[in-house]
Amino acid sequence: MKTTHSINDVEQFLTQIKSGAIRNSVKQLAEGHTSQVFSYETDKSDRYVLRLRESEKDLLADQYAFQNFRHSLPIPEVKKIGIFDDTTHYAITPLIEGVTLNILPQYSFNESLSSVKEVIANTFKTDISNTLGYGGPNFETGNAPALSWKNSLQNELTALNIEKLQQSAKNIKLTKGSVDALVKQFTTYLPYISENRRLLHGDPGGDNVIVKDNTVVALLDWEQMSYGDWLRDFSRFEYWNKNNYGDAKEFAETYGLEAEHIQERKAVYWAVNALRGIEFADRDKSEKVAEWLRANLHRIIF
Repeated sequence: MKTTHSINDVEQFLTQIKSGAIRNSVKQLAEGHTSQVFSYETDKSDRYVLRLRESEKDLLADQYAFQNFRHSLPIPEVKKIGIFDDTTHYAITPLIEGVTLNILPQYSFNESLSSVKEVIANTFKTDISNTLGYGGPNFETGNAPALSWKNSLQNELTALNIEKLQQSAKNIKLTKGSVDALVKQFTTYLPYISENRRLLHGDPGGDNVIVKDNTVVALLDWEQMSYGDWLRDFSRFEYWNKNNYGDAKEFAETYGLEAEHIQERKAVYWAVNALRGIEFADRDKSEKVAEWLRANLHRIIF
């Protein structure tokens, strides 16, 4: 669940940790489903971001990404991670000037697209040869638990619990048989997925990409990072019905990525994303996500 701290709470906390924050400089920024984000300025004219989350692991992901991938990707430095209160952890990073991709007007998005695609491609081509495994990595060793990408995806489906998903689908008023159709799609096309091991961001779009002067200056929020098939990330753009990033096969051929069985692989990732969406919509009582699923499931199920 997302935290619900006020600006006053944050001001008091920054005073307690002797951050040097200027009084009344704290501002609440746009935030995601699971975090609150605030900015503040110090008496040394430095500007920072304070990110609040229930899960420390999500913040450690950003720290791991900076420590290991900053030489090839624009990842902000995590200055400090700690405990905000009994239920909340915090991380402090420099404030990156720019705007997030999701609020750019179309003409600015189009002008920034070459930089965006290059950063996304560089993510997939980042050297991870000093680590092992597929799926989300352990941040101490850098290794992931699964022996294959197929095994990682199967573990993800198992963890979702099909029986509970059936009830969740009913709770959010999806058409009967939706979960069965998605599981069948996942199972049918799973043999086509690529086992070429790539670094995945997990959600490389929207409010996780900051652009300035048509250039990507920051790639944020690495909590869904994993090792696996690059199309798991890229297929999210069209999944959300925002096919502004171009054709996946053309992208693959341009950047030297695996271009075989694009449609079949996409079917797998769309199915598992929809199943995760069903779980999220029911668990967090998100009518917005539930409504989106009801409107889009017909094109997600092949």
